[in-house]
Amino acid sequence: MLKNKKLLIVIVTALLFLPQLVSAIESGTISIKPAYPDPDVRFSNSWFIYNLGPGESKEDACLILNNGEEPITVEVYSVDATTTIQGSFAPGDSYTVPTGVGSWVQISGREFVLEPDSELLVPFTITIPEVVDVGDHMGAVIIQKKMPEESEIGGTAVSIVTRVGVRIYQTVPGEVTKDLDIKSLSWRYEDRILFEGEVKNNWLQFKRYLGFGKPASIEVEIENKGNNRLLPVGQFTLTNIFGQISHEQESDLGEIFPRETNEVPVTWHEPFPAFGRFVLKVQATFDEELPPEEKEIVIWVLPYNLIFILIILAVIVVLVRLVIQLIIIKKRKKWATHVVQPEETLADIAVMYAVKWKKIARANKLKKPFAISSGQILWIPGVKKKDVEAGQQPVPAEIKEGKSYRIGGWSQTPIQFWLSLSGLIVVILVILWFVWLDDIFLEPTVTVNTDTNINLNVNAN
Repeated sequence: MLKNKKLLIVIVTALLFLPQLVSAIESGTISIKPAYPDPDVRFSNSWFIYNLGPGESKEDACLILNNGEEPITVEVYSVDATTTIQGSFAPGDSYTVPTGVGSWVQISGREFVLEPDSELLVPFTITIPEVVDVGDHMGAVIIQKKMPEESEIGGTAVSIVTRVGVRIYQTVPGEVTKDLDIKSLSWRYEDRILFEGEVKNNWLQFKRYLGFGKPASIEVEIENKGNNRLLPVGQFTLTNIFGQISHEQESDLGEIFPRETNEVPVTWHEPFPAFGRFVLKVQATFDEELPPEEKEIVIWVLPYNLIFILIILAVIVVLVRLVIQLIIIKKRKKWATHVVQPEETLADIAVMYAVKWKKIARANKLKKPFAISSGQILWIPGVKKKDVEAGQQPVPAEIKEGKSYRIGGWSQTPIQFWLSLSGLIVVILVILWFVWLDDIFLEPTVTVNTDTNINLNVNAN
């Protein structure tokens, strides 16, 4: 082994892949299977299945095959088993001292040499302790090559260790109890945006980013309180506020060992709703003779990204209006003022200063019927105060050109129009920016897991 190099061990474990079709578990050039299957016991050609009582023993053997053209040295050992969070069968590693089924198995040796294209019978004895819990107990017999292949990737020494194994299912006779408890039920949006088979496009990405039709997953925390392993099936329903079922689906909840708890993720098959109040319910069926275990929660679905964008839009609109008002206030300081005289009308004042009466009404926030009263002070837009004080009444350029702009029914001056248009451009740029972020989110990532067991598993009912 190279010095100052990090050792990365990747353990690939195959435990009974497609048991209905094959009797030997194979990986590369080595394979293993039960040596003495019982034709009356289902799956005994792929698993070790026992029903031994406390203190009982049984002699058995596994058959190891070398399908390669070179001799190999293999290690054979027994381990306890557990399940992954998805409910898949997972054997323990070679470094953990077994305390369950793995410690009950005594193998005739640790290391064996297999000649090319040969098979070897490895006897072992399984002895059940005098004091043991009634019900199911799980383990495995594992084989692996003694000398793993080594290679160097990017300055890191990598050892590839391939493990192959056969499951052990031991049931201690006695009173069987089956009890399942759903401890929690929750949901979340998934990191991915596209469903399988969908074609990536910016509009679809943006719609999903806003929260419409996003993929989601459900997480069910299940505890097996009995003494038998369970293979529950979950029936999920999502009901809206009107009592109508928005979506329902059936999903396997994996394998749960006795007295263990699994947190099982379930992929939602349909796009999840974007907004509203819903009731999420699961019924877990684990025995034909027992009623299913149920749990339901009330969830509120809110399109947080859409709400965030709407808040940004609202802030932009407020800022644009505020800037416009500040500009108007600044300009008003230079505008002339007029004190309304008795019997004067808005039209009279407009003619007096050569300003459209609508502009005077808008500048002074006058509403229909545009009534004014004697002594009222009005701003005269476009007419400078210093010109009036000097006895001059110039005609504003805006009046000559007669320019007027309208956006969404809001009459604006040219400067107001361009400020509003700038705000809309900023909004479009923000939206495009979010779409660009989606492109980043959808970039594939590579995760390297160290000391990982990969279990190829098909549950048998």
